Amino acid sequence: MSRLMNSEEEILVAHEEIENGEDPSPTEDTKRRIKTRHILAFLGFLGFANVYAMRVNLSVAIVAMTNSTTNESESSLASRHSMFGLYSPLQSTFYESVASYGKNSSHKDVCPKKPRANIEMSFSDLRDTSGGEFPWNERTQGLILGSFFYGYVATQVPGGRLSELFGGRHVVGLGVLLTGVFTLVSPIAARMYWSWGIGPFLVLRIFEGLSEGVTFPAMMAMFAQWVPPLERSRITAIVYAGALFGTVISMPISGILCNIDLPVYWWLLGPGGWVLCFYIFGALGVIWYIAWMALISDSPATHPSICPQERRFIEHSLKQPDKHHHSRGNHATVTSPADDDLVDEGIPWCQVLTSLPLWAILLTMCGQSWAFYTLLTELPTYMDKILHFNIMQNSFLSALPYLLNWLCSLPFSWLADWLLSAGYLSTTASLKIFNSLAVIVPSLSFVGIAYAGCHSNFILALLAISGGFAGAAYSGVQVNHLALSPRLAGTLYGLTNAISNVCGFLAPYATGSIVNGHETITRWRYVFLISAGINLVLNFIYILFASGEVQPWDNPRRNSNTANNPQGAFSRHSVNEDREDESS
Repeated sequence: MSRLMNSEEEILVAHEEIENGEDPSPTEDTKRRIKTRHILAFLGFLGFANVYAMRVNLSVAIVAMTNSTTNESESSLASRHSMFGLYSPLQSTFYESVASYGKNSSHKDVCPKKPRANIEMSFSDLRDTSGGEFPWNERTQGLILGSFFYGYVATQVPGGRLSELFGGRHVVGLGVLLTGVFTLVSPIAARMYWSWGIGPFLVLRIFEGLSEGVTFPAMMAMFAQWVPPLERSRITAIVYAGALFGTVISMPISGILCNIDLPVYWWLLGPGGWVLCFYIFGALGVIWYIAWMALISDSPATHPSICPQERRFIEHSLKQPDKHHHSRGNHATVTSPADDDLVDEGIPWCQVLTSLPLWAILLTMCGQSWAFYTLLTELPTYMDKILHFNIMQNSFLSALPYLLNWLCSLPFSWLADWLLSAGYLSTTASLKIFNSLAVIVPSLSFVGIAYAGCHSNFILALLAISGGFAGAAYSGVQVNHLALSPRLAGTLYGLTNAISNVCGFLAPYATGSIVNGHETITRWRYVFLISAGINLVLNFIYILFASGEVQPWDNPRRNSNTANNPQGAFSRHSVNEDREDESS
């Protein structure tokens, strides 16, 4: 009887498909060249490019904003840090001891400034940016750069969970929109310094972090709805690599904008061109939001213009058992968030928080975040103070690691998907191999930079190598959440990304504490060695405990109505499971 009902249902579905001119097989994708999920990937790429441009432009702009010939007094700085609970007598003693060490440093511990003929290149007409508006020293700059992450970590888990329950379209869209609005008003908040101190600017950066924090986990929840398992590495790399592209374009463009000398009587714009870094990228965020809301839906089932065959292909592929684990005959059932016969019963927090594979993800993400944000927020300062590149060269060369990261992430992701589909690697092995490539090679490059001294060409080569291999992470830990739990991928990503991004605040703050106004090779050597050591140790833990198998706590109970409804029990989902059982 059940077989007869299954056949009748399949015939009805096939008639519908034939009438629409589509292939009746749900295992075949649409023949359209531009698929709806490709539009999602493209807009996601642009969205993350924009949010990262809005995040990192301050790393370049702050060089032009700061007057390097003056510094705040220690008492003033201490009072401002104490307002946020970040300065204490113990820290003061630490800073004093570090400062005393710096006074005894040899003059050989600094790189000689290059002759102007060697550094001007084609930018000989650039103005001097050392006379910025604000007397912020390294610790104050580190505090400003790190304040973003207070808000960023707070909305990670809520953003992922809201997307799982209500859809990610609005969560991602509003996150980018609000980030754009806060970016637009950043120059005004910065210039309130003369009346209110750094407080208004810090608060604004925190709110910017709050709005941007929802975007990454919300997009992961959308991947669980839209991306077939054998396309995870590729589409994840394309979308999240948008962050790298945003970094690549933001740094040099910000460098160019900072060198525009605007009329002093334009209070909102002048006197420094650095304000354009905020106005231009903020406006682009608002424009992107309009396109996103017009073209994207929460899932294939709710998209008004998706090809029916593509919708069936996506939904069918998401409901199949994972065939790429190493234990054949014991396939875990993949639970698609789009299943109509499943209900969300919440999150089994005890099982989630005691899961060793999830802890492995969390720890390696902490190590990678520390290394990433060390470069993201501090590399322009290193280029300026140690290697003595001017701001134009600084902005272009600081973008080099991210350019290589972006370019290399795509072939790494194609290779990973091919190795999986061809059966050469299990999911677990693939995740560990590509994640290790993303950690070991960059960490060794950091060690090389630490001992490279003033050999700028060698340092640039190591930075390029580091950035290129870091792109393998999009085929490693970045897709691991979807493998562990498609149903809770957004929440899991939000949880691990929130905790790991605490390093986003600690890395620049620790760098500022180590350097503390004494720009020497030795101080920066400690910065790079600490970053490499943390990254390597935590990746070793990932190798030991990571997994690519769907965890038991991912599967929610079946809707009780389905159990009591014989017709509902024989859905297409059931047919697919029966076929898998027969074939095995």
